[in-house]
Amino acid sequence: MCTSFTCKVLYNNQPSKYDKLIWGYKGLWDEIEFFKNVKLLEFDTKACNIYAELVRQKIRVGTQDLRIAATTLSVNGVLAESKRSPAL
Repeated sequence: MCTSFTCKVLYNNQPSKYDKLIWGYKGLWDEIEFFKNVKLLEFDTKACNIYAELVRQKIRVGTQDLRIAATTLSVNGVLAESKRSPAL
């Protein structure tokens, strides 16, 4: 059991394994709370048919990106995307 003493103990000024455990679950909680407010689009039959058509057209895009595009098109949506280069 994690007591307040155990969770606050630092080894060489590093967080304890219990602090890391609490931090991990806090991160999970935050992600779940975030996605409660996000509408997720389903990759359904309509999206799959559009995806198959895009594949047939031999559009040179990664598979996952093509599926995202098909899902967006299936709901007449607009897709805004930003790819950032890794920090140098």
